[in-house]
Amino acid sequence: METLDIRDQYTLTLAIKKLIRTETFRGKEVLPLTPSAVRKFKMVVREADMPFGIGQFKAPDADTPMAEIRGQKNNPTVTYISAVDLEEMISLEETDQLESADALVRANKIDEIIDMGRLMQLRNERLTELMRWMAVKNVLQITFPDGTVVDVDQYGDYASTHICDTIGAGVAAAVDWSDTDNSTPKTDLETIADLLETDSTYPAMHVWMRRTTFRYLQRSAQWSNYLTFLDRPYRVVNMTDLSNLLDVPNIHIYEGGWKDNDGAAQYYLPETHILVTTDPMVDGIRIGQVFDCPVVMYRGGRLVVQNNPGMIAETIVDGLKKKEFMRVSTARMAQLTLPECFAYVRVIAD
Repeated sequence: METLDIRDQYTLTLAIKKLIRTETFRGKEVLPLTPSAVRKFKMVVREADMPFGIGQFKAPDADTPMAEIRGQKNNPTVTYISAVDLEEMISLEETDQLESADALVRANKIDEIIDMGRLMQLRNERLTELMRWMAVKNVLQITFPDGTVVDVDQYGDYASTHICDTIGAGVAAAVDWSDTDNSTPKTDLETIADLLETDSTYPAMHVWMRRTTFRYLQRSAQWSNYLTFLDRPYRVVNMTDLSNLLDVPNIHIYEGGWKDNDGAAQYYLPETHILVTTDPMVDGIRIGQVFDCPVVMYRGGRLVVQNNPGMIAETIVDGLKKKEFMRVSTARMAQLTLPECFAYVRVIAD
């Protein structure tokens, strides 16, 4: 069998993609990865609320009535945005083993490099997932190594009503959900669902939360007002009950996260908040997405943009330092196309 040439960009990229273990990044259910042929593009934010007026009947043998339309149509707001590079590299040690006369030594080194590439791609996908959840929280900040920070506002005018961070205010929980004797999660979710449908005209269909948050929801005393508990051996509200009783029928428990360099677990969605959305696609339009754009590469002393979007893995040689590096790159940007279809609210106090 012919040995893989991992110094060939296409071969290395293909090997890493083929061998990488799939990890669940459920944010893609709300903001899927969408290929883009360009790095700079129009960011279109559409207003999904109801246009002015209603149609008219035409009387028999009468002239067709003129439509009287006041106000403006719901024209999309267009801004221009550029993809951000998600990119890092590592130093490859003992690359001379790739030239070894011993086939086993060469194969072991190739496996080692591919494993490192797989880890780097996994780190890249985790960063993409973090971008998704930062976008739905309206705290998407692009922080560069030199300390420069760029804020990307996702909600615009909807931020004040769809991002609620104070218990008892707006559409945040009226009572902390951890206070299971007094909490009113059914009422809270009805309030949020009404907000989404009023602003977007589409019903709220999905709610995302951590498992601990779900357990508080499940244990709320409010359910005793709606269930007799005579049809089961335990007084426990199950998923079927919640789906039947709530205005938001689909509950998703998401424990996605990663460990930082100190070994502490970090989660994309905190226990203190929930995310409520409409369906991910309304009237043929995605409510949000992550643009996957072509990567900028260094070739022949110049910066060039690759032909197609997607992850690129490559090896680079620094002749002065006599070092070889492996770099994994993507170019992406998260966007909420219909921000009024999202609500990110606090249900548990810190």
